[in-house]
Amino acid sequence: MPSALHTRLAMLTAALALALCACGASNPDSGDGGPADGGIRICNQPDAGEFIALLSDLQDYESWETFVLPDGQTGQGIRHVYLNQRPPPGSCAFPVGTIIVKHAPAIGLRGTEQIDAMVKRGAGYNDGGATGWQWFGLARAPNDGGVTIAWSGTVPPPNAGYGPGNADCNGCHGLSGANDYVKLPPDAEGQQIAAPLRLDAN
Repeated sequence: MPSALHTRLAMLTAALALALCACGASNPDSGDGGPADGGIRICNQPDAGEFIALLSDLQDYESWETFVLPDGQTGQGIRHVYLNQRPPPGSCAFPVGTIIVKHAPAIGLRGTEQIDAMVKRGAGYNDGGATGWQWFGLARAPNDGGVTIAWSGTVPPPNAGYGPGNADCNGCHGLSGANDYVKLPPDAEGQQIAAPLRLDAN
């Protein structure tokens, strides 16, 4: 019969083999947040809890870091994108509390000024869509020039989606899962301007 020491060594060897198999079977790009199957980024950053954005968090967004994007054959005209904080270098996801606001001018897709925001809420919010992100539709406040929240949630209400056809936020941003659901401009010039919004560029 094997001794207790031999039994313990055998159990440790088996556990080590299982661990090595698990590591070897994973996507080599996934350990540090690289793209995984289906363009979804596997990220092991610790959960930072939940951030619930208030109206005060969305005011003065025009003072944040700004990216002026060319039309890029999108039909949206020149767009302004505002970022409240860059992800730390080496991040595989945008931190909870990140706010990105996009302003499309009146010549945009719907012929009216449109201000939309995405907020990294975290805590598994919007699971099944752009996980962790909450969508906001903003409107100019009539008195002080600030903004009001027209709607927020996981999907826009009827006729409040971005552009014609009431586009669903999750549908478009879901194509950018490898960049934590933050879309980048389709044209080379826009991508260069918006490089800080690329996780693999930070």
